[in-house]
Amino acid sequence: MEKPYLISSVIGNGRMLATLGRNTELYRIFWPHIDNFQHLQNSFAGIFMHGAMRWLTDPGLWRHEQSYCEDTNVVETLLQSHDGLVQVRVVDFVEPERDVLVRHFEIGNLSDGALPARFVCFAAFNFQNNPYGNGVLYAAEYDALLYYGRGYYFLVGGDRANNGFQAGAGALDDAHDGYLHGAVLNMSPEGCQVWDLGSLEKGQKTELTLFFCPGKTWAETGHKLQWARQQGYRQLFAATKHYWTAFLARGRQVHTDDADLNALYKRSLLVGGLLCDRENGGIIAAPEMDEKYIKSGGYGYCWPRDCVFVADAMARAGYGDIAARFYRWAARTQLPEGDWYQRYDTEGNLAPGWGKQVDQTGAVLWGIWQYVLVYEDMDFLRELWPTVFKGAVFLSSFVDRETALPLPSFDLWEERLGEHAYSAAAVYGGLMGAADMARKLGYDQEADNWHKTALNIAHGIVKYLWDQEKKSFIRTVKKTVDRGEYEYHRQQGNWVATFKREKGYEVFQIWKDDLTDASLLGLVYPFEVFSPVDEKIKHTVDWIERVLTCPRTGGIKRYENDHYIGGNPWVNTTLWLAIYMIRAQRREQAKLFLRWAINHRTETGLLPEQVDRNSGRPAWIIPLSWSHAMFILAVLEFLDSGNREEKP
Repeated sequence: MEKPYLISSVIGNGRMLATLGRNTELYRIFWPHIDNFQHLQNSFAGIFMHGAMRWLTDPGLWRHEQSYCEDTNVVETLLQSHDGLVQVRVVDFVEPERDVLVRHFEIGNLSDGALPARFVCFAAFNFQNNPYGNGVLYAAEYDALLYYGRGYYFLVGGDRANNGFQAGAGALDDAHDGYLHGAVLNMSPEGCQVWDLGSLEKGQKTELTLFFCPGKTWAETGHKLQWARQQGYRQLFAATKHYWTAFLARGRQVHTDDADLNALYKRSLLVGGLLCDRENGGIIAAPEMDEKYIKSGGYGYCWPRDCVFVADAMARAGYGDIAARFYRWAARTQLPEGDWYQRYDTEGNLAPGWGKQVDQTGAVLWGIWQYVLVYEDMDFLRELWPTVFKGAVFLSSFVDRETALPLPSFDLWEERLGEHAYSAAAVYGGLMGAADMARKLGYDQEADNWHKTALNIAHGIVKYLWDQEKKSFIRTVKKTVDRGEYEYHRQQGNWVATFKREKGYEVFQIWKDDLTDASLLGLVYPFEVFSPVDEKIKHTVDWIERVLTCPRTGGIKRYENDHYIGGNPWVNTTLWLAIYMIRAQRREQAKLFLRWAINHRTETGLLPEQVDRNSGRPAWIIPLSWSHAMFILAVLEFLDSGNREEKP
């Protein structure tokens, strides 16, 4: 069964992460880290009544309504059968300390008479996302099904004894008649359990709780299941609710007259709590949903770029521990040369990539600097100084002597190789931060050198990336192209260049790419190469607003002629422009962009990466940590600037 790319909700505890559909489908479970491994093939439940199985996931049989319980990462789904006979309430969460996924079901009889019913749970596991070598058995001592493969185990059981089970192939087919055949052991990843609910009288409700317990050993899963049963649903729910409400309470509070803004701000903090790995400190872009790389390169990875935006947002919101944990993760993953690879997993292993992005190295140094400024933590600076030093030495050497810009690398959007305005801004910001940190520690010579290099980069930006004819900064010079585009520009008499890299491979360049790009906002925020009211910047932002605003739905696209997932407006670019507007004292425009983001959150209050340019519905990746980070940053930027009595 193919899983959809768009999910409805996500639950977890910083070690375990699970994604759900709005129809109660359990799509993926990641453990022991939030990005790996993904073990679940699928799992869903149903009620056998009136001689037929009614899977709760079937929208043809049920109306579904899903939301988060207020101020928590607990998901509630309300169902009512279209024939009006049954209602079901499903509550899903991950216990914060023991890594137990809890699914609680309340089934109520709405009919005029008695309702005999049985409850069925189906689950299939592909351990480490591998469909081969998985098995399942009935663990009689726990009255549960044990799924296992490659050293990982999941024990799935209820809070009361089941009335039947089936381990192995055919379990789903047999479940359709509500009866299972008791196979104890099978070389198959799937299994079913059934509970007899008895005959529910009119208006009567019954409850059943399921526990999904992971472990590295059979015994570990058994201990977790026994513990969960002893605790019971209500105590587990109370502990989980307390954990997340306490999480919010220790952060910066935002209380405005806009209830939707307040709610999305808190939801953004809660998303940060889910997508930041509690053990290692890595921050993933999103829960993975394209592990086969069919429509993208995958999202369940740590890009230093995304991580810095999230870490900075969480730090400014009062979660310095999350930010510090990430920067220590960055120190561990730094390459010997001083830079960072494109992306990693949360344990710090290299992840599949497609090119060097120098902006990420600049961003990490800038982020460490911001943390030091916010928390005035000199001990942390001394601890991270070797990381800062190596990074700054690398950035200082990675400069084109002709343009004073960073040497060619991939751009912010990971698509073009060249010398980019955003990359130059990030390196400028990183070096300015490194210079300030060096001076704080008494390394004046290094501070002077890095400050000088940063200023030279700023001069290079003005000299080579300002287009006087267009009256705008342009995104790229010395862009690498294929031979065909090179020949076209050569024949037109435009500047072209070619050179050979290692092993004699030929590289072709054209001088500039002047398509309007939202990443040019990086010249102002966050890296502050220029003032927001600089005339060149104002002209550039006018281009961004005019060219990149989506005419039908609003919102800001990444760049002209963007074709990724259809070329939609992105949440983070729209909020990026909001932050610019705040800094330029154009606060009414900023409010409009903030409101656009609020209006395009999902039913469960999550922000996607993109909004469909025609329908206005979420188009791709839910939730994106970068989108939520930009919302936090935009709200705090608004509240911390201008008239504090004014509300966004």
